[in-house]
Amino acid sequence: MIPQGTGWQYLRALSLDTIPVGTSVFHTRATPLHDWRIKGTFQVNTCSKKLITIETAGIEIGSTLLADVEYLLDHAAEHQAAIHDSLTIANWYSPAWTLVTTYYWSFFSALALSRLVGRSVWFLDRAALIQLEGLSGSGSHPPPGAMYLNVGGFVSATNREVTLEPSRTKFHEAAWLAVHKLISDVFAHADEASNPLEYRLWWSLKRAGERLGTAWPSVVRNKVNYRPGWGYREVRRDRVDTMKKMRQSSPLTFAALAEDLENQVIAIRANIESLGAESQLLGSFTLALSALVKALHEETVTRQNGDQRWGRLRNAFYDDRCSTGDNPTWPFSDKK
Repeated sequence: MIPQGTGWQYLRALSLDTIPVGTSVFHTRATPLHDWRIKGTFQVNTCSKKLITIETAGIEIGSTLLADVEYLLDHAAEHQAAIHDSLTIANWYSPAWTLVTTYYWSFFSALALSRLVGRSVWFLDRAALIQLEGLSGSGSHPPPGAMYLNVGGFVSATNREVTLEPSRTKFHEAAWLAVHKLISDVFAHADEASNPLEYRLWWSLKRAGERLGTAWPSVVRNKVNYRPGWGYREVRRDRVDTMKKMRQSSPLTFAALAEDLENQVIAIRANIESLGAESQLLGSFTLALSALVKALHEETVTRQNGDQRWGRLRNAFYDDRCSTGDNPTWPFSDKK
């Protein structure tokens, strides 16, 4: 289903480096980043206003990030199931609120993708930063907020460096910037001649951020949810069905989705607001991100001989909540 050319190979290599062989988590004994900061095994080598450097075992940080990925994919799964029910079962749904739900499906998928490759964003409050400062023995720490997290190279046979740098922006905006940089990096490794569909897919994902700003999904969400008169129109019988494209086109093939996404990106007009066009683009962007992170997660866990029971639990949830009969999980019709 997912085009797997040179871009995919590069993305997969990033994930396999971040989540090394021997990394394994299960839902009854997972240690996400928040818990790892409190009870994990690591050494804080540097803590200043601009940078925190941490040394820890590669398998430990890999397991921690994978735990976050599993939890974030659970978040995304519940949003996907809610949208499935709204578009296929419900007698009525709020187009505005369903689009907001689509945003969070996209956001949690994007955050999971960034965790898989060790280029993510982590929110740390003042108490957490004071703890890290104390472990370093320094007298300063970055301001609280969203930190860019990067898993670096190995500094010994078993340990590697993790860096935290203040983003100095809001968490969602920082997360989308990190994902846009990753998308641009993958696109730079895609080869149009050997896999045109992959090239067009990553071009479209990158181009949307270039034309609308890297945090454009968050901007669309904010306008729909917080600008009075823009999104919630049902009472006034002024419906703009933000989910019409997704509702009418699904289930669909990934190739058809990539073509839709490309056409929607090409049609972007700068400084022209359109609730319908922005909603369609966010829908296609979300479906693409969701499919990409699911495929990358499954391949990473399989190749690293990880514990697949959590993934099976999630697949069982999809079978129960997003079944399309003989077809794979909604909204796709491709066979795995």
